[in-house]
Order: sequence, then structure tokens, then C-alpha cells
Amino acid sequence: MADLGDAAARATAAVPTTADHRGPATVAAATVRPERDGSRTVLVIAGAPDGRRVVATATGLGALADAIERDGIVGDAVEVDGVALLG
Repeated sequence: MADLGDAAARATAAVPTTADHRGPATVAAATVRPERDGSRTVLVIAGAPDGRRVVATATGLGALADAIERDGIVGDAVEVDGVALLG
């Protein structure tokens, strides 16, 4: 079986990431992780206005978790503070 890692890396653009962005970002991907205690953690990968990507998470955002599970939120605006998703 061939190792396609190098070919995939050449064919895929790398996007810089940041843990320092504060403010608006546009959701590129989102999911909801159920926790053992019944809560849900929202995880998003979002694009900052400067082109970098940020990975942010939060618990306690029930309406946002519902929206992700129901319709998805790719393309929607969210607010982040470093790696914390504010909503």
C-alpha cells in the first residue's frame, strides 16, 4: 500500500492557525461532542478576518449546539476569544 501523505500535503493548501484571535470569525467546520455528564461541548474551526484559522470550544451554548445538530452553521459568524467560543 502506497503512502500518500506527501502527495496529499502537496495538493492541500496549508492555512496558518492562531490561538490569539479575539473577535468575529466565520465557521468552516463545527461539531458537538456529548459529555458523560449530559452536557455538550461545541467545537468549531473558524476563519479569522486575517485568513488564519482558529479552533475554539465551549460548553453551555445549548442553542448553538442545537443549531449545529439541526442545520449546521458553516458560513455563520461566531465570536471567539483565543480558543474560547463565545457564541
